[in-house]
Amino acid sequence: MLWTPPAETRSFFAMLELFYSTNPDSAEAVRFVNENGLASRVRLRHVSDDKDAQADFQANGGERWPAIYDGEHLVDGRAAVIAILSGLGDDA
Repeated sequence: MLWTPPAETRSFFAMLELFYSTNPDSAEAVRFVNENGLASRVRLRHVSDDKDAQADFQANGGERWPAIYDGEHLVDGRAAVIAILSGLGDDA
């Protein structure tokens, strides 16, 4: 039987998804992921090129890019996204 983490910790185990577009704030977030070795922990989803990514972004309440989704909550805006990404190094 496969172990499933408890609901209260499930988002910790989930890979984050970074929804981004062609704007400068998105470029900064993608650059941060790449320059800080976070590609194994953050799935990049380009909403302009991928209809599934765009649909997921909208289904989770996305309004602006970049946005990050942890499986339960979507947070958007450059400052908030960079803050979340910055915190990933704390528990690596």
